[in-house]
Amino acid sequence: MIGIKASSFRTLFIAKTDRTEIQLLRSAAAAHLGFWADIAALAVLTEIFGLYYLISAAVAFAVGLSVTYGLSVLWIFRHHRIKSRIAEFAAFSLIGVMGAVVMIAAMWFLTEAVHLHYLISKIVSSVLVFAVNFTMRKLLLFHDRRP
Repeated sequence: MIGIKASSFRTLFIAKTDRTEIQLLRSAAAAHLGFWADIAALAVLTEIFGLYYLISAAVAFAVGLSVTYGLSVLWIFRHHRIKSRIAEFAAFSLIGVMGAVVMIAAMWFLTEAVHLHYLISKIVSSVLVFAVNFTMRKLLLFHDRRP
């Protein structure tokens, strides 16, 4: 029984994998870590360094995105379609920015047209954007080219 649990732990958290369901789970964890890095950077830059909160938010978004990208490269995905890490990060970031635009549009629609509470709209749109971002990044950036 212990061998099975240790093996499962290794499969879920340590071993390299091409299994989409494990990559999805790891991506969710990476997104959460990126979010908290974003929040921490926002607070530090605004409260300690005295930056204007919107400037801090832009820098903090980049910090969170960098954490998520680093985890994607080191822990989640094995294959890279783009050989240049700079170009790959730029594409990864573009997908993230497009996701933010979709998030705002979805929140507006769900709040204004469907009349959901804005926090419910945020939750629903976050799930949608996470799924789209994961799929786009996996297919466009981190998918094995072999048939």
